[in-house]
Amino acid sequence: MSRQFDLVGPRYVLRRGLPWSITMWRGAPGPERTPIDMTGCSARFEVTNVLHPPPYPDAVVYPVAVMGASGICHVILSAADTAAIKTTAARYRLVITDSLGNDEVVLYGRLAILEAGK
Repeated sequence: MSRQFDLVGPRYVLRRGLPWSITMWRGAPGPERTPIDMTGCSARFEVTNVLHPPPYPDAVVYPVAVMGASGICHVILSAADTAAIKTTAARYRLVITDSLGNDEVVLYGRLAILEAGK
């Protein structure tokens, strides 16, 4: 199931030219909060200009570390990665690919990007 989650505000903003990371946990619905086993899955983080609608043909794609049974995805962008993002109004998608090659957009939304000194 896909959910919108905007990466804006001081806690999530990406600063161009500086390393940036975010860790996301994927769990099953319900009070137990059981992690979804992502063993055999891969993931990618796609960033595009805010004006382009899905499926984001111009997206810059970054690989994501997937921690299997724990349900954790680590998105890690280097300083060079963030410097290459030229827009300040962006959208992102976190896409999980299962072991059969099926894609699922699990998170999407706005991504705030500021210059490093701001």
